[in-house]
Amino acid sequence: MLLQGAENSIENQVFYVVENELRQTIAKIPVMKPQLDLYKAPITSKSPARISFAGGASDMTDYISKFQTGAVLSTTINLFSYAKLTLRKDAKIRIISKDLDQTIMLDVNSDGSNFPKFKLITATIKTISPDFGFDLELNSDFPMGSGLGGSTAVICSIINCFNELSSNKLNRKEIYQFAFHIERNILEIEGGWQDQVATCNGGLNLIEFIGKDISLKPIELSDSKRKKIESSLILCFTKEVRNSGDLHNEQRKSLQLDSSKNDLIHENKKLAYLLHNDLISGAFHSIGEVLDKSWKLKKQLTSSITNPKLESIYQTAISHGALGGKLLGAGGGGFFLFQAPTDKKSHIVKALSSIGFEAMNIKFENDGLSTLGNNE
Repeated sequence: MLLQGAENSIENQVFYVVENELRQTIAKIPVMKPQLDLYKAPITSKSPARISFAGGASDMTDYISKFQTGAVLSTTINLFSYAKLTLRKDAKIRIISKDLDQTIMLDVNSDGSNFPKFKLITATIKTISPDFGFDLELNSDFPMGSGLGGSTAVICSIINCFNELSSNKLNRKEIYQFAFHIERNILEIEGGWQDQVATCNGGLNLIEFIGKDISLKPIELSDSKRKKIESSLILCFTKEVRNSGDLHNEQRKSLQLDSSKNDLIHENKKLAYLLHNDLISGAFHSIGEVLDKSWKLKKQLTSSITNPKLESIYQTAISHGALGGKLLGAGGGGFFLFQAPTDKKSHIVKALSSIGFEAMNIKFENDGLSTLGNNE
């Protein structure tokens, strides 16, 4: 949620400008009227998950408004959230969520309040305000609440489907602003900006938040260098999912009680710039060290970020040769990201499997939010 209260605070004024501009952008989005020839052509959209290496929490509006600059280094990966939109000739909305393993049927004018598990989806639809019937089928390659920016990916996939129906299409910046508005202002879910920016734009980037401006500094890698980095990374699911908004809210309260904890975020932000320079210069081995330092900083923000089970997973990977690792997202569960020498990866994967946790390889993804095409 964007900043509340303290309207007269000079340090917060910049983000009231952002909020006003954002609301004006949303107000200008045209009503999305269907084209008749699309009744037989489903629209399929996909939005990638992201992994963040360093800089987490410096993308929060509270932090940026106070310290003027945030920075996160992240990449999108080959795990996606998909949305398939098929128009209907009646005034019904059918939502098929494979992630929730449930299907619901609504009238076009329904707000969906009778289906709280679907509030992320129904709030997105309500904000778009289509006045026609449709089927919307949703599924993801990863569980929600797993630290990969999944909620944002779902929202952006939905927006992109409807955007294909519009004669005045939104650009990527407008889509990520729209998604941020839904999550932070409509649903009042605590969090920052990095997920929306990453999934819409795709790629390996240093994302900077300077005043009310957001800029991307892409890190260009040759195929051989990209594969070298990819081959050194391990993604491990902890079998725990969590509400990132609750954890971010707890973190915000912790910072209010102890402002010195902002120093932890300052250091994490420095790590993002450090890794950016290392990757440009080809020092890929430093990823593990940066992950490790970032994880140690993150754990000091609130007590709920880690627990004995998570520490056991982390120590198992480190003791079998991982160079470093961190829990992705807000904490409390989701996925660990580790870096390891290629000759140690099989040992680490086997060790994690022996304590009940499966590891997987990943590939970077450069395209960001995209439309798969109209399929007859």
